[in-house]
Amino acid sequence: MPDQANIHAEWDAFAAGHAIGDVLGGSITKVAPFGAFIRLADKVEGLLHKDQLDHTPEVGDRLSVRIEDLDVTRRRLVLSAG
Repeated sequence: MPDQANIHAEWDAFAAGHAIGDVLGGSITKVAPFGAFIRLADKVEGLLHKDQLDHTPEVGDRLSVRIEDLDVTRRRLVLSAG
């Protein structure tokens, strides 16, 4: 199981350096029926809803995404196509 303190530290560092509206590059780590999870930093992933995808995503694909919502408390990122 990942070290929770490290995960919290990664999220805190990510949130301190990024804001809603930022455009970042990331890679797909998981594809689900509702969208794709994009890794933006070590231990930090966000969800890109399927409506934002213009192709069938595959794990490993690199994408440019925009941060639409950043919830540090719940450790959730909502992304849109960048």
